[in-house]
Amino acid sequence: MDKRYKPLTPAEALAARRALVEELAARPATPIPQVIRKTRTALRLTIAEYAKLCGVSARALADIEREATSPTLATVEKLLRPMGLGLGAVALGATGAAPQTAPPPPPQPASSAQDRSRIDVDAAWEMDFWSSELGVSAAALRAAVQAVGPTVAAVRRYLAAVR
Repeated sequence: MDKRYKPLTPAEALAARRALVEELAARPATPIPQVIRKTRTALRLTIAEYAKLCGVSARALADIEREATSPTLATVEKLLRPMGLGLGAVALGATGAAPQTAPPPPPQPASSAQDRSRIDVDAAWEMDFWSSELGVSAAALRAAVQAVGPTVAAVRRYLAAVR
């Protein structure tokens, strides 16, 4: 741990890591040396500590962060691993820069609905969830929503009446 900083509580460390991941996701075209530096500083590690953690030399890490040398893909993978990050490709726009848009949110897992009071028949994962939850087929669920609307309470009453 870099001695210049007061140690973070586990909650603060988790919040700092999440903020870093969100920042990197919002700017997918950030150059690799900047990503590596941001990752190391978010973890509050010195160059020597981060290099040891990643299995690269401190000199190589310092050179990469200063952009004095270009790392191999294998080295970049080692340097991104502590944050659970990986190397990827970003499509460049007409200006040669990557679009600065946030990636779409990941699809919700099939195990839980995002809004438990409404059924979205256009979301496959919600159809799977509510079909399982209510014990009906997707077609029967779709018909129930079409008949009484998307609220779960109305659909439950409708399905109870037609059973």
